[in-house]
Amino acid sequence: CTAVLALARRLGAVAVHANEDYPLNEIRRDAAFAAAAASAGIDFRLHHDAMLVPAARVLTKTGSPYTVFTPYRQAWYQQLAQDADSAPRAFRAPRRRADDATLAAVQAQSTAVVDRLRALLSVPATVSAHWRGGEQQAQRRLKAFVRDGLHDYKAQRDLPAVPGTSTLSPYLAAGCLSPRRALASARAANRGDFAEGSAGVVSWVSELAWRDFYKQV
Repeated sequence: CTAVLALARRLGAVAVHANEDYPLNEIRRDAAFAAAAASAGIDFRLHHDAMLVPAARVLTKTGSPYTVFTPYRQAWYQQLAQDADSAPRAFRAPRRRADDATLAAVQAQSTAVVDRLRALLSVPATVSAHWRGGEQQAQRRLKAFVRDGLHDYKAQRDLPAVPGTSTLSPYLAAGCLSPRRALASARAANRGDFAEGSAGVVSWVSELAWRDFYKQV
């Protein structure tokens, strides 16, 4: 909290924006940061991001969370159908306002954090070679999966000897790939549908629903 607020002051920021996180410890962390930011006169805003459908929108008729996946998925489908366009829209990057010295300092700080994480994680070279990080790698892997494996996903996903899965889970978990982008790509390959049509698409979208269900639970 202290480091982020110090950086916000240094940049002259009036608000800090972040994507909403759902586990208990992360909720407590964000609440503590919101209180610290308010004391410092800085606005703190959380945005829906990690789930395709926010948990509060997929509830039973009595207003309680679902505990069984199949009825959850049906309600989840209904919420998706209400969204005119689930694909994320590109936006123009904001104008740079900080001076070059401040930007260089922020970049150096970011590099130091990344280097420290690498040292702590000690990721084997074989793993890092297979799971290359970053948004561009995630987009390439998504494009390849939609082209080569999506329509056969239902038939091949449970065969250990066949590369039948998307291999996108790490990118979704790390935020390198938006679940909305994944869903939009699947729908584009299935004439805009997500609950009917290609068996592979329907099966994979069901796994995206399961991901939301797990986060809600």
